[in-house]
Amino acid sequence: MQSNAFKRNAYKTLDAKKTKFAYRALLARKTPVALTAQAVFKLKSATSMLLVAARPYLLGLQLDDQIREELSEALGAVYMQAAILSRTTKAKMIGSRKKIVLKEITTSEAVLELDAIAGHLQDLVLEVFEGEPLELGELKPTVQGLLQHLQGLTYMLLKQTPSEVLEHQQSALESLHGKELFN
Repeated sequence: MQSNAFKRNAYKTLDAKKTKFAYRALLARKTPVALTAQAVFKLKSATSMLLVAARPYLLGLQLDDQIREELSEALGAVYMQAAILSRTTKAKMIGSRKKIVLKEITTSEAVLELDAIAGHLQDLVLEVFEGEPLELGELKPTVQGLLQHLQGLTYMLLKQTPSEVLEHQQSALESLHGKELFN
């Protein structure tokens, strides 16, 4: 009895049409909006994983093989989601062998900036729950900035290009999303 009263009161506080629209838009499978929303939420999770992996290095430890491997794995997870976002928003991927150097920024600032960009993308996607339609074109400049910053951060942390970081994750990418996504 209590749960029914709770549901009625909870539903009174929500705009039911907007909430239903948001759930339908985000739960639909294989649509660009749904793929984008999933990739944004997974991107935020992957950047959090990167923060955890980078913490020892950022706190002053030397970059040994174990930390390097954890960073490489975390950056690979971020690249997986960035590739999906690039595909769905039609943002241009930067050449995977190109080295981008971030200037006038420390490693700590670069890692935190990447997390901030992912948080901004997440905020844009969460606007769907307020009844705003998700326009993929609005995300394109942010995704483009994310890609450039991510590539610079990869070189800053590991002195590697994205293709070197993604070599061991290529099979996982293809099994999850198919070969056609990454051609």
